[in-house]
Formats: sequence, structure tokens, C-alpha cells
Amino acid sequence: DRLARRGLVRRLRSETDRRTVLVEMTELGQDLTWEAYGPLVRAGQPALEALSAEQLTFLTEHLQRITALTDEHRERLAKQGVREF
Repeated sequence: DRLARRGLVRRLRSETDRRTVLVEMTELGQDLTWEAYGPLVRAGQPALEALSAEQLTFLTEHLQRITALTDEHRERLAKQGVREF
């Protein structure tokens, strides 16, 4: 609701299933996202372009493992009643 009120996303009804609501980022949302993350993308791109296909595969696999571990930990905390911060 807050993102929609700020004009960052818009809700769209699915044309095939009226129970489904799709959320789409607005142009303003895209602009603000690029403003925030564009410098990171520009700074990181040369480093990634310097990696071989094998190195990129290795990096991707390890980032996926780290993400999975983080998700599992977050779920454990939620079950213990620890709120996200």
C-alpha cells in the first residue's frame, strides 16, 4: 500500500484470473531504483566482466548457497518469534 501511495508501484488485475493482482514498478520506481543502485552496477560491472565463465559459475553457486543459508536462518528466527530488523 505504501509503495502504491508513493507512486512507486501500481496494481494490475490479472486478465486470466481476477483473484490475482500483479504489482508493476512505475517509471518513478524504476528511476529511484536506478538512482540508488546504478552506481553499484556501474562500479561492479568491470569486475564481473573480467571473470571467466568458470569463475562466474563458481561465484553464482556460492552466492546462491549464501542466500539459501540466510533465508533458512531468517525462517528459524521467525519461528522463534524474533522480528526482522
